[in-house]
Amino acid sequence: MHEVGIMLSALDIAEQQAQAAGATKIHEIRLRVGQMSGVVPEALEHAFTVLKDGTMAEDASLIVDYVPAVCWCSACQREFESQEYFVYALTARPRVAMCVGAGNWRLFHWR
Repeated sequence: MHEVGIMLSALDIAEQQAQAAGATKIHEIRLRVGQMSGVVPEALEHAFTVLKDGTMAEDASLIVDYVPAVCWCSACQREFESQEYFVYALTARPRVAMCVGAGNWRLFHWR
């Protein structure tokens, strides 16, 4: 459950930045989390709820922007977002996603 580690780091960074700015309280923490990170949204939100107690962010809200994987198909020469990747990443076919333009499974690069 690496969501706890991610949230510990996020809270630590937020507190450091708040203190450097002379703040006494954090009202909101915003994160961008990529689909390829393997973060489970519910686990991240639960970690925040548990870990924020006793910190400058104890009354803060968490806003997370979940960013889809953007893939590049060499056959089509275009980018596409893959919702299927994460499901198939757990099989023996890593870095494979369905490209709608090419109409079949392709190896891809992502960002």
